[in-house]
Amino acid sequence: MVKMNRIRDFYQGIAPRYANFLASLRGDFKEFRDLERRILEGLYDSKVYYVGAGESSNVITLVHGRNKVLGVDFSENMFAESRKKLEQSGIAYLQQTFNERAQITKEQLDDVFSRSDVFLLHGDAKDVQLPERYFDASVIYCTLPNMSDETQLKVLEAMKSASSRILISVYKLQSLGEVLSAYENTGEKGDVNEDTLRLENGLIYKIVPATKLKRIFDGWELKVHEHTFGFVYEFTH
Repeated sequence: MVKMNRIRDFYQGIAPRYANFLASLRGDFKEFRDLERRILEGLYDSKVYYVGAGESSNVITLVHGRNKVLGVDFSENMFAESRKKLEQSGIAYLQQTFNERAQITKEQLDDVFSRSDVFLLHGDAKDVQLPERYFDASVIYCTLPNMSDETQLKVLEAMKSASSRILISVYKLQSLGEVLSAYENTGEKGDVNEDTLRLENGLIYKIVPATKLKRIFDGWELKVHEHTFGFVYEFTH
């Protein structure tokens, strides 16, 4: 809990500067972000569950493909930036906050998506319960490594239950130094030690081995989108 609170505090603090962080990306880091976006552009006219929706850059990409999106994030400040972007883009959205557990029903989602394109759910993804196989796809981009092993398992099991197609992106070990440099350009300080990036203000990013994901998704088909900077794993069942 202490770790997650520190990570939440980090994103609360960086939220007003996060757009500048994304705009500053260059080289392989930017190319990897572009790869993530192109894969999302392949989703069309679908319902998508997005864990770690943040300031909604990728959510907007999904909406442009006529998708309906449920985005969950534990940073209210990130969602404040998200609301600005959605309003500027003329995208209809609704937001709900929960403190302990959110049990979202099919009827509730049907109602929300009949009135809006995006449902922002403010809270911890490990505490979200969703209707089985309601979504066509679930997405978690470069957020899983911020979580503890226990939280990772809870979040992924919920995603497996909610949809039959799951997209997970992670950085490669050799890319952590460049990720650190990108954050340092925003004024953050930190270090990389073996398989973990740590920032003084709380962010922890620990590499998630492919073997771990394959074990969790045993019996699922796997397609790997590889870039020099990272991987996007696409599991289907």
